[in-house]
Amino acid sequence: MELERDDVRAIVEDVLDSYQTGGCVQRHERAEVTETEAAAPRTGAPVSHRVIITALGRNAPGIASGVTGALADVGADILDMSQTLLGDFFTMIIVADLSTATIDFGMVQEHLADRGVELGVRIVAQHEDVFRYMHRI
Repeated sequence: MELERDDVRAIVEDVLDSYQTGGCVQRHERAEVTETEAAAPRTGAPVSHRVIITALGRNAPGIASGVTGALADVGADILDMSQTLLGDFFTMIIVADLSTATIDFGMVQEHLADRGVELGVRIVAQHEDVFRYMHRI
């Protein structure tokens, strides 16, 4: 399938709109339908609730439970997780589903970043759609 310029533009706009509005708030939690959701059938792109979370920092006890606990706090479901130690450094990558989250994506990002400060690691959450569309173009 070859994409036309307008298709690429629509995809990028969908991702940016979803990212800026959180993209993970369930439709039944609000009366209006976002532009991203309205545009999804036009581009054939589903609105995903999956996020990629990375944590990196000096190893210390409790980091893994702190990160996963922060996800549990917001009602996220962990789909896949990998962690390793590289010397004195702790690294973790998590794929989580936020379809059951109790707060929107932006607030999830803030919650994870705050927990990272408490744990002494940097935690970043990025919407899966950013990755999907980057590789689609």
